[in-house]
Amino acid sequence: MRKISCQERDEIFQGKEMDVVSSVTGLDGYYSGKPYMETVWGWGDLWILKDIRHPGEVGVIEDRLPCEHYLLEGGV
Repeated sequence: MRKISCQERDEIFQGKEMDVVSSVTGLDGYYSGKPYMETVWGWGDLWILKDIRHPGEVGVIEDRLPCEHYLLEGGV
């Protein structure tokens, strides 16, 4: 797994119709103590990208931390 920029993530996604193959959403902080969203994109057993968001508390528009993106092993 290698961390990539938002721009690299968008370039990898460009022109591809990937499916959500795994996701964890804990807006109440159940999984990490703070609101957390993780989405893995790919096709079937082929996992390509992982997106992580750190939303603000309920009712807050801005994320509390910058988003993170990772190119998974065997990715595009």
